[in-house]
Parts: sequence; structure tokens; C-alpha cells
Amino acid sequence: MSNAHPSIDPITLSVVRGALETAQRKMTTTLEKTARSSVFNLAHDYSNALFDHLPEMILQGQDIPIH
Repeated sequence: MSNAHPSIDPITLSVVRGALETAQRKMTTTLEKTARSSVFNLAHDYSNALFDHLPEMILQGQDIPIH
């Protein structure tokens, strides 16, 4: 029986995780800079996340996760 997920070394995992976290932070920054509503800019009433092709969430921002 083969392994469904190939082994990933810790360094590669750390690099990929860092890249995904950077992308998510840029999403937040872009949203805040381009939003015209005070709900976004003052209350920070939003959330963002990255999903894979299934779609399953792989990373969620530090915004308001209840959305």
C-alpha cells in the first residue's frame, strides 16, 4: 500500500508555509488599502483565507474567523 502523501522535509514545509502566510498577509493589506467602507478600514470586519482545489481551507487570516 503506497503512501497517499509523499514525505516532505521540514525545510520545504517551512518555506511553503512562509510563502502562503505572506500571500495571506498581502491579501489583507490589499483589502485594507482598497476598501472604501469604514467597516473594513476601522472595524476590520472581514476575513480571508486560502483554499486548495478541493476546496479545503489551508490557511486562514488573523482577521475575524467567524465569517
